[in-house]
Amino acid sequence: NIIFGHYPYPDHVHNFLIEIKNNISEKMSNHTNVKGGMTEWSYFLNNSLFNDFINFIINKHQSSQSEMFEHFYEKFAIIDAWGNEIKKGDRLNYHTHSCHHGILYLTEGCDLILPDLNLKIKPKPGDYYIFPSEICHGFDESTQEENRYSLIFNIAVSDNQFEYLEKKNKL
Repeated sequence: NIIFGHYPYPDHVHNFLIEIKNNISEKMSNHTNVKGGMTEWSYFLNNSLFNDFINFIINKHQSSQSEMFEHFYEKFAIIDAWGNEIKKGDRLNYHTHSCHHGILYLTEGCDLILPDLNLKIKPKPGDYYIFPSEICHGFDESTQEENRYSLIFNIAVSDNQFEYLEKKNKL
């Protein structure tokens, strides 16, 4: 069940792009499955524009994806939020996650490949996707001349979820 949509605030998308360009961390680059540039893992966690983006997703999908987005902050926590810069020759090793994983595309660029689903996602600025943990994704070396920028985030089950479920069951 892949959740997707378009974030209709190009000024926010542009500001995220500038933040990433100005904050690529040398120690994070090529450090993970991303064989390209990265900000620190937690770079966007306390960013007000990122919080606006997450609230937009919650509000947009609350009725259609209620199991995920109804009472989101009681059930889930965003544990990482960082930026990627993919240049020509960079790649993303194919991998899965232990939690839901989201991406907000800030520019066009190389396709994201989901091999198990035989699917390619062609990024457009403002498009976002949230994948279940078991979705394998990645791409081979980028052949694009233009850099691709994206904001990535991980959504884990919150420690508060069990308290929330207890309260809900008592109603």
